[in-house]
Amino acid sequence: MVVLGGGTVMNILLFAPASPGLVGELRQRVARVAADAKVELVHTLEVLVQRLRMGDPSIDLAILFAATRGILKQICGMRKLFGDARIVLVVADQEEETVALAHRLRPRYIDYLDGGYYHLVSVLRKMIDDTVHSCG
Repeated sequence: MVVLGGGTVMNILLFAPASPGLVGELRQRVARVAADAKVELVHTLEVLVQRLRMGDPSIDLAILFAATRGILKQICGMRKLFGDARIVLVVADQEEETVALAHRLRPRYIDYLDGGYYHLVSVLRKMIDDTVHSCG
């Protein structure tokens, strides 16, 4: 979290593969909810790994879009690289194996690709408000 001129700016890392449709909708909703936050958008797993290996502790919240179980497995392998960042996860389905993998990341919230993001947006809004009010 960065404090600028007496205000608090939340640092959000958004991992969302570059593709149209629901991912684009997710990006737009995050931008609306986190209008005062610094949102860093990452499109590939390779760049995500590079970003996390920088060792920058300033990531307050990581929103991770795991469109396939394979991507989710790779993200799970990076768990320690997220440090103290709170994790919000969007996964492809509600199958038992997917949900079990998702919980390995110890996310604050899990949503599903077909969920429409209504609840995700509410959770993000609450997390951002709580963070800003507790530090500001």
